[in-house]
Amino acid sequence: MPPLEAAGHTVRALTLPGLESVDDGRSAVHLSDHVDAVVAAIDAVPRLARVVLVRWGTRPEPRGDQ
Repeated sequence: MPPLEAAGHTVRALTLPGLESVDDGRSAVHLSDHVDAVVAAIDAVPRLARVVLVRWGTRPEPRGDQ
């Protein structure tokens, strides 16, 4: 995220529910949990700020039990 910060942007990295660790169980995590987490992060931004969502990073490696 350094390129965004270098351009003067405030970066807020989110780790979505169930993605904290490759060892975390994900069976109880649903799309609505991810949506709720993103909405809460947007709601926490000052009212007049502009928000841009960017997916940054790589996809976790699949586990053998998936």
